[in-house]
Amino acid sequence: MVNLRIGNGYDIHRLGPERRLILGGVDIPHALGLVGHSDADVLTHAIMDAMLGALSLGDIGHYFPPSDPQWQGADSLKLLEQVIA
Repeated sequence: MVNLRIGNGYDIHRLGPERRLILGGVDIPHALGLVGHSDADVLTHAIMDAMLGALSLGDIGHYFPPSDPQWQGADSLKLLEQVIA
């Protein structure tokens, strides 16, 4: 018997001026970027949410709440490393 778990993750941030557009850790040159508490990397956030969901461990907001100033401008790939650990 195979133990199979599936996680579904999604994340949304609005576009805004004077923000970096980062997708999957790649900085994409663009006039608009994603607005968020961290670097707002929606691709990496969705991957983290899918991983946590597959393990029934909640979502990234539980571990990295936007109300906590230590996550201001955080690199989402660093957050992903913590989720993997």
